[in-house]
Amino acid sequence: MTQSPVAPRNGRAAEHNLPSTWRERFIDAGAMSLHAIEAGEPEAPLLLLLHGFPEFWFAWRRHIEPLATAGYHVVAIDQRGYNLSTKPSEVAEYKLVLLRNDIIHVLDALGAKRAYVMAHDWGATSRGPWPSIMPIGSSGLSFWMRVIRS
Repeated sequence: MTQSPVAPRNGRAAEHNLPSTWRERFIDAGAMSLHAIEAGEPEAPLLLLLHGFPEFWFAWRRHIEPLATAGYHVVAIDQRGYNLSTKPSEVAEYKLVLLRNDIIHVLDALGAKRAYVMAHDWGATSRGPWPSIMPIGSSGLSFWMRVIRS
């Protein structure tokens, strides 16, 4: 079993003892640049992890490796305003529709036509009311959805 990494002081994965299979990147999400940690094969089914308040990607550190090992392309993002992602100064820049659009931009940037989204707390709220999301189960604070986009 892989030992969980120690909490990053500045949120950057590259400066910490993380599994060598994890990758750090910034994803262009329109006007936002979203920091992300990835694991698993890029060709595998995408599983997008959305953190709660006041967390960032590190909230998913114990889940990333097991989910990647289970066959998913795991991407844990820092949502807008958190950790190393763009931090808009205006409150109006945090509307749910904009948070949802960030997620759509992430899916586009990753070339995903289909994805699973696992979220909790604020992350579950920010996924927004999408007609193309179908709940496929839930466990505790986490919600699993399948995103199918045309």
